[in-house]
Order: sequence, then structure tokens, then C-alpha cells
Amino acid sequence: MHRSKPGSHDKKMKTSKNSGRGGKKKSGRGVGAAKKAASRSKRLPNSLYSQVNHEDISASNGLFKSRSKDEINECIFRISEAAISSINLDDLFFSIHRHIAELMPAHNFYIALYDSVNDMLSFPYFVDECDPTPAPKKLGKGLTEYVLRTGKPLLASPEVFVELEKSGEVESIGAPSIDWLGVPLKLDGQIIGALVLQTYTEGVRYGQEEMNVLKFVSGQVAMAVNRRKIEEEVQERGRLLASVFESIQDGISILDLDYRIIRVNPAVEKWYAHAMPLIGKKCFEAYHLRDQVCPVCPTRQSLETGQAAYEVVPKVGTGGEVTGWLDLYSFPLIDQRTGQMRGVIEYVRDITERKKAEDRLQASLREKEVLLREIHHRVKNNMQIISSLLNLQSRHIQDPGVLEIFKESQRRIRSMALIHERLYQSADLSRIEFSQYLDNLTHRLLHSYQVDSDRIRLSLHTEEVFLNVNTAIPCGLIVNELISNALKHAFPDGRGGEVAVELHRNEGGEFLLRVMDNGVGFPKTLDFRRTETLGMQIVVTLVDQIDGTIEMGASGGTDFQIRFKEIPYKPSP
Repeated sequence: MHRSKPGSHDKKMKTSKNSGRGGKKKSGRGVGAAKKAASRSKRLPNSLYSQVNHEDISASNGLFKSRSKDEINECIFRISEAAISSINLDDLFFSIHRHIAELMPAHNFYIALYDSVNDMLSFPYFVDECDPTPAPKKLGKGLTEYVLRTGKPLLASPEVFVELEKSGEVESIGAPSIDWLGVPLKLDGQIIGALVLQTYTEGVRYGQEEMNVLKFVSGQVAMAVNRRKIEEEVQERGRLLASVFESIQDGISILDLDYRIIRVNPAVEKWYAHAMPLIGKKCFEAYHLRDQVCPVCPTRQSLETGQAAYEVVPKVGTGGEVTGWLDLYSFPLIDQRTGQMRGVIEYVRDITERKKAEDRLQASLREKEVLLREIHHRVKNNMQIISSLLNLQSRHIQDPGVLEIFKESQRRIRSMALIHERLYQSADLSRIEFSQYLDNLTHRLLHSYQVDSDRIRLSLHTEEVFLNVNTAIPCGLIVNELISNALKHAFPDGRGGEVAVELHRNEGGEFLLRVMDNGVGFPKTLDFRRTETLGMQIVVTLVDQIDGTIEMGASGGTDFQIRFKEIPYKPSP
């Protein structure tokens, strides 16, 4: 029935032994004790003392044969006083036990508390000469649980217990007692636990009088336990918050509405040891050695707007020199009761090492950017040199066919050189805007072939598209070959026409590149994928290289349609 061996408190207890059920006990108090209790009541909060039901005690005075109203009143007063003065719950439980023992035999006594959220029953105070303290558990069928279920006091003599056990209401737990007396602890109509006495000694019995006394006392016990429990929970939360505040490795400052520091954590004290003490100083005085608010101040923003703010601010050393950099986040401190701002919380992270690393990285990137631009520039120059050498060599060639081969090679080299030229002129050294490149390339080809713009017109229908160098160079060569073929073969015998280039992005990241003309068209008996001409072989090979597809339209003239996706960048092994 939940009993334990006597604890360390038992030696301090003043227990009384009655000669039988309802036996009398001398208290040694009387009128003097009542006056003392009345004088003490003036020092207690109304919430604790005023709820004592004196009228009920007076009305039931006939039931308390050996306990005067003054004795019960004094017991309730002392429990109320213990709720205020006790150091912790253990101290309060011991005081409750001691004061109840002054009214009745209470050698075996325990307090059970019920946690309705977790549906757990615990025994924070348990003094018993036979059984050990039970571990917290789910509700079962003990006598304690019976009191919790019914919400009514229970005086279980051996005969009553047998009847309850037969009906399946309870089960035997622990050593059998002679009498078991339990009353529920209620607070605002909710049962929060039980107050239990039991006896194993022949001749020491409980009766209706003890039950009534325990019922009256239980109300004050419930309030005292709940008050002390709430206070301990508040204190524990306070200790936890203080521990968190002290343990955070980043800096935390709490400021009032006038920028005055009211609390800091150890991290801030360490950073600004040269400005100690910090409490009471204004933040700009202590942290920045200034006599007015900093020009860039997230705290000022939070105070003015009531919103969180962020800035990177300098970390200032003893002589005012900048020794590092800080991420400073400011958050408004709001009073939850009034909704008014009480100040600002500054959360500070030292980013000095990160800032140095970022500066080194930026410097390295700038160096690499300069180097990469130089590489593209030199590649372009080298290609122009090769093109110039081919041009010089071509002056000694008399065969028109061989001469044309040299010129075609020059055009291909120039198309690649143009890519590198646009790259080193671009803000992004890894990608170029391809529509501008196409405009430049096609006009250079017209100039190279000395095409009369009145006879052959060039039209471009492109949207802004950025391609990396792995995709741009093959696409540039493809356009170079297809336009060259159109200019050489689509308009024989001086006939006029139009060459058009289109570039669009389709759904799924796919691009469509079209090179069209309205000339004589590609011979129907000739498969463009299997021609012996170098130009078309280059086109087919490059389309495969970019994992694209090429088709030729069936309309008049020539219409090559190339679909592809950008080739991901793959670093060289």
C-alpha cells in the first residue's frame, strides 16, 4: 500500500502514539497557541492564509474530540508559513509531516503527486517503517490511485481493504497495514496528489476524527505544495536561462532604451576586458570608445523601428584601433505583459578570422581573375598570330582551291579567337552572352566573304543566352561552318537572298539554334551527315561533342536545326 522504511527525518519527528482508534494526544498549546497563530497570520499573504476554512473547522468542532480548533488552526498556519519559508520541496514536505504528527500518529506518512500531463504518479516524500520509496509509475490499482480516481478520502481498515480488493477496486501493494488513511490533494477542483497515513502498530488506529482533521489540513497542504513547486520550477528555469546565458560562446549584451548596458555574458567581458566594468556604461562608450551613437548602429535601428537589425561592425581595442570584426544582431526586448519595448538584446559573433579568410579569398580570386583574363587575351592573340601567318602563307599560293582552304582555316581560327576576346572583356570569365557573339561573328563572316549586303541580307533572331566556354566554342564553330556554306553555295550566279540565325531557350533548359537561308537548298540526293566536305563533317562532329541533335528542315532553301543543352564544366584531370 506504498510504505517505506523510516527516513532520516524520522529521528527529528515528534510522533504520538494513541492507545486506540481516536486516542487522545496532548498538544500543550491551548489559547496561547491560538493567539500566537493569529498574530502570525498577519505576516502571511492572503492567498495562503485566507483560504483556510475556519468556519468549517468551527462547525465540525464536535468531531475533533481531542484536537482543539486552535490546534488545527495552528497546524494550518504553520503549513502556510512553511510554504513561504521552506528552502525547497523536501524541506516543505518534512515540515508538513512534522506539523501533522503534532495532531495525530504519523510515524508512517507519505505525499504522492500526480502528473496529469505524463499520467505519472510519484512519491517525493515517503517515510515508512516497512517498505522502500516506490519509483514513479503509471497509475495502477493501489489505495493511493483509488483516492485519486474517486477524489474522496478513504479510511481503509483491514475489513474495508478486503471488500475493496474483492470488488476489484484495489490490489495489495507492499506490507499490509492495520489502518490506511488517505485524502486527496485538490487545487481549484483538480486532484494533484494524495496525503497518506498508515499504521502497523496494534492499538494505534485511525477514525473519523483523524480523517476530518486530515481533510481540513489537505487543502492548505495542496496550496503549499503547489506554491513551492511553482517557485522551484521558476527558480529552475531561471537557473537554466542563466546557465545558457553564461555558457554561450558568442557575446550577448542587454541594453536599456538609453543604450545603457544592464547585463553582459562572459564572452563580452573577455573581449572588452580593457573597458571593465561594462555595466552602467553606454554601449558606444564601452565598446567603441565614442561619445555618441555610432553612425552604423543596428541597435539604434531596433530602438527606432522595433524590428531586428544586423550590421558588420569593427571590434575596437584599448587605444581605439580596430582589432577585428563582429557580426552584430540586435533584437527588441519586449515586455510580455505590456507589449512595450524595454530595451535591446545584442547578439555578437566574432568574425575576425572569417573576415581575414574572406579577404584572402577575395584577393586570391582577384589574382586568378587577372590571370584568367590574361590567358584569354593571350589565347586570342596567339590565334590571331596563327591567322596572320596563314594569311602570309596564302600569298604564295596560286591554286584557288588550296587558297580557299587557307582562308577557311583562318575563319575557323577567328571564330574561336572571338570567343576568347569576348571572355576577357566579360564580367564573368567563365561564360559569354552568346547572342552578341553571334552578331559579331556573322558580320565578320560577311566581311570576310566580301558579300554585298544589298544582295544577301543577314537577319538575327536571338534572345539573351549565356553559355560557358565548353559549349560556346563548339557552337561558334558550328555557326561559322553553316553560314560559310550558305554564303559559298546557297546563292550561285549572283542571285540574292537572306541568311537567318535564330537562338532560343526552350523548356527544360534546352536551346534551339537554327541557321537558315532561302537559297538553292541542299541537294536532296546528298546526306549532309555523310558528305566528304570538311565543313559538314566538322558540324556533325561538334554537334555530337555537345550531346546535341541536328536536323534539316524540308522547306525551300536550307534550314539546319540544332538542339542542345549546355555542357557542364569539367575541370581538366
